Amino acid sequence: MKKQKKKPETTIYIGRSLPGLPQYTVFKHGRMPEHIAMMAKDNITIAALIIPISELQESRKYIQTKGHILNTYANQLMTKE
Repeated sequence: MKKQKKKPETTIYIGRSLPGLPQYTVFKHGRMPEHIAMMAKDNITIAALIIPISELQESRKYIQTKGHILNTYANQLMTKE
């Protein structure tokens, strides 16, 4: 019996807009342009705010919830320049 390969899920960036990375940028099948992949590799905060699009509704709620990890990551981005 062959295992079916699971297609990589489409992802979306939910943090604030950054130079070269606008808020709500969608990455089809999780594929990112090289410069964004490097940003995510170099900054765990950015990487944490790139989520599966299937979790968008729930994550948008959590990003506003004080004390939730997504809220913490979003606030860290707000304080960084």
